[in-house]
Amino acid sequence: MTEEEIKNIEPVYENLPIDKPEEKFLEQLNPEELILSLEHLLRGERFDPEKGIWVKNAYSKRIINDKGIADIIFRMKLLIDTNTVYSDLKDNVITNIALDFAEDLADHLALHYKEYDMNVIDIRSVTKICTYTLYVALRRARDATTLRILRSVIQTKEFLAGQIDRSMFNKEEKLGFFAKLFRKK
Repeated sequence: MTEEEIKNIEPVYENLPIDKPEEKFLEQLNPEELILSLEHLLRGERFDPEKGIWVKNAYSKRIINDKGIADIIFRMKLLIDTNTVYSDLKDNVITNIALDFAEDLADHLALHYKEYDMNVIDIRSVTKICTYTLYVALRRARDATTLRILRSVIQTKEFLAGQIDRSMFNKEEKLGFFAKLFRKK
């Protein structure tokens, strides 16, 4: 393989219809992204991919104030972090954590709904949205799924790097004795 061919090696995911697919893939594994999405959802916002920013969703209204959102996000961050997502959790543990969280959050919102400018009827929907987000994040830790995916990405990159290194080595091997002896360094 020539140096020019090595420079022109295309990324593994080159044919996907998105920009920088490896970065997007790793970004999706980041638990902070789930929490950020939840926060914007609770604010009544949606992500506009054309503008690359979060914008007010014309079809939804804000059902909880900033203090309530901050309290929910704090509770979520206690349970969703990289250590949790990179763990090896079993189904029953995931279910128990999600159920405990749902019960605790519903109780907390019921006690503070006036402080959070909430309608009582919205306690259930906010609890469901948050619990589903938590459950999805914890499912990534089921049987170390996220950890295995990350290892696969790293191994693929190492394999490709090894292929490039071997091709350079093979090129040098093909040179004759005198060519190796007198080549410019």
